[in-house]
Amino acid sequence: MSRVYIACLLCWWTGCAYATVNPGHRGLRFDPHAGGLHARVLQPGIYNLGWCVLRDCGRIDDFDVTYSTHRELVHTVSSEGLSMDVHVAVIYRPVISELYDLANEIGPSYYEEVIGPEFRSSSRGVFARHSYQELMVKNEKIEDEIEAEVRRRTGGKHVEVGSITIEGVDYAPEIANAVRQKLVSEQDALRQKAAIEAEALRKRTQIET
Repeated sequence: MSRVYIACLLCWWTGCAYATVNPGHRGLRFDPHAGGLHARVLQPGIYNLGWCVLRDCGRIDDFDVTYSTHRELVHTVSSEGLSMDVHVAVIYRPVISELYDLANEIGPSYYEEVIGPEFRSSSRGVFARHSYQELMVKNEKIEDEIEAEVRRRTGGKHVEVGSITIEGVDYAPEIANAVRQKLVSEQDALRQKAAIEAEALRKRTQIET
């Protein structure tokens, strides 16, 4: 077997490039010699990129199409103007049938470019319409308001918002102290009321006997 033949054989074996699209992902083929980015969405599998010796055979752009969760700490104010930090989570993913448009119009950093800014802005706007007492507990109504606003703002951006969750609220120290004092006062009032009712019941029992 001649050296030239061996060299050609090695070239043939190493000249073809392959790319893998994993389960839960989709791909878009970019071929600089055939029109650039192709619109067809590639399913999970192994794809031959072609002969890559002395030429750029392109690539496959990978997109995770499973639902992802991103958490944000939103600095906001309540309807009373009280400052607070709210821990909020958004579940999202790209629209599979619109990956080509997403790649062309926004790119792979679509959370940073679209979802994140709209998510933070929507959260602040909704929180400003509610009192801090409403935000003290996990409130599904407020979550639904934020979700509807984020979906409205991201409409036509080739992304899907699954849900919004309020995970916690951090209040300024003076607000936290005021809330604690209010709760203590309410508990003292309940104890005093219970003691008065118990004493009244005891006196009635003595009279009746």
